Parts: sequence; C-alpha cells; structure tokens
Amino acid sequence: MKKYRINTTISQKHQTILKKQAEKFGTQQSVLEHALESLENDLNHQSPELSPEGELWMRIYREIKPTMTLFHRDITKLLFKTFETEQFKEFVKNETPAEFALEWYYNKSIKECSLQEIIDIIIINTNIQGGADTSNYTEDINDYKIT
Repeated sequence: MKKYRINTTISQKHQTILKKQAEKFGTQQSVLEHALESLENDLNHQSPELSPEGELWMRIYREIKPTMTLFHRDITKLLFKTFETEQFKEFVKNETPAEFALEWYYNKSIKECSLQEIIDIIIINTNIQGGADTSNYTEDINDYKIT
C-alpha cells in the first residue's frame, strides 16, 4: 500500500490525546488512521442510535414524505366527525393491516417471518400506537406472553 506523508501542527491538548492513544494503538500513524476511519464511519451513519420505534418512524417519514399533505384543521375535524367505525372494522377484518405492517417492515411475506420477528413488530407497533404504557414479552417453555 502506498503511503503519504503529512505535516501539520496540533494544540497541546490534542498532542496529549495523541500520545495517550499512541500507547494504545502503537504508533501515532495508527491513531490518526483509526481516527479517520472512525470519522468516516460516523459521517456515513450520521443518525444517532434510535430505538426500534424511532427507526420505524424515520422509515415511515422517508417513504411518505413525498406524498404527505397537511389538512386544514376544519377538514381534519370533518374527517373525524364523519368517520365510519363499522366501515373501519370491516377494513381491518378484510385487509389485515397488522399483517401488512409486518410484511412492509421486514420486506417479506408473513410466512417467511420468524416468530421472533412477529413478536418484535407487535411490540414496536404497540409502543408506537400507545396501546400500553409499556410492552414487553416473556418466553416460557411452550409460549410467548406479551404484557
């Protein structure tokens, strides 16, 4: 591998850090190369560590952003006033939105999903929808219990 020479000056504070890290990595060159690779990785993965719910919200936002429309508050009120609960129940029964959410999240059919994946998406959806203050699962010998 071809090597390149660099010349620079750094502050006393950073010189102290460089010497300390050189003890750990062996040479100043190793420290600088490691720091540059870490910086590159950080820039490529800029988003902070997100919870599964946060990751799902970000994915939803990225996918619907081009088609997102904000309604005037009066239109929103009208939509809520005219909401047909029976029609919604029929939709849930026929269209199985939970199954759709699972398949959309994992990009595969429900038949290809593991039991663990199904449980994970149930927990994530419960947390997002606010269906419970907290949700978790426990694994017993014969079954899983979602609480």
